[in-house]
Amino acid sequence: MAFFRNARHFGIVALTVASLALSSCILLPGKFASTLDLRSDGTFTFTYDGQMLFLPMSEEFASEEPGDTPVDEAAIEAGWEPSCFDEETYEQRDCTEEEKAERIRQDEELRAEIARSEKERNEQMIRLLAGIDPKDPEAGNKFAAQLERQAGWESVVYRGNGVFDVKYRITSRIDHDFAFPSIEGMNFIPPFVQINRRDSGAVRINAPGYSAQAITNGLSPAFLLFGQSMGASDPMAGKGDDDMMQFIDGSFVVTTDGEILANNTDEGPVARGSDKSLEWKINSHASQAPTALIRIR
Repeated sequence: MAFFRNARHFGIVALTVASLALSSCILLPGKFASTLDLRSDGTFTFTYDGQMLFLPMSEEFASEEPGDTPVDEAAIEAGWEPSCFDEETYEQRDCTEEEKAERIRQDEELRAEIARSEKERNEQMIRLLAGIDPKDPEAGNKFAAQLERQAGWESVVYRGNGVFDVKYRITSRIDHDFAFPSIEGMNFIPPFVQINRRDSGAVRINAPGYSAQAITNGLSPAFLLFGQSMGASDPMAGKGDDDMMQFIDGSFVVTTDGEILANNTDEGPVARGSDKSLEWKINSHASQAPTALIRIR
């Protein structure tokens, strides 16, 4: 029964890994242009215009209906000895009919356990995704409609295979922290951009999602195991690391009339009339996430 116990343990571990993977990197930028205009009076306008990839809806992570994922018969057979052994001499011998029946019973119990674990993983994923079932043919359109209900999401169109065309624009005051994207019911999704106000009047801008590192994090071992647990024998399905990293291709421009205290652009601030701007090119070569510190008063 050792293999059966291991299978039960794997089901529990897979549930935990799926949770960790979902909280790491399931939403990625694609081809996009993003801007932030920050004024010294504390007002700001943030925009995102381009693609987003929601990985659980991509074909590479598609699976069968909960509990119906085909069992790898060869893997199960490999977990059992093909014949029996003498208890005293340990020499190989033919199994008795009773032993064969026990083998069949254990196999059936293992298959049932695998099916239960698969069903639990899928149900947990749906809960984590605020009720969105990625296997639902209408999941993409439902998710788009859910986003459009939130302020700032001017247009969200599902293109298939987990890809959305997004137009986002919001104007507010930086008397509070800001993060994008913020999705109702999915607070575990790491933001592409964070804006934090300090007591000193300075504003810290970080864009961890605007870098190749966002892809690298998504391809962590836990993430790959999540893909396998969702039914894909190869979660990348022909897409190597380089192919995935090519998906991200965009720009992030920050414009301000405040004082730029620090930044990690290649060119530094560029004068635009009375304003200054910072620009980052975001692609597979952009290993550093954009960051800047600006004093607005």
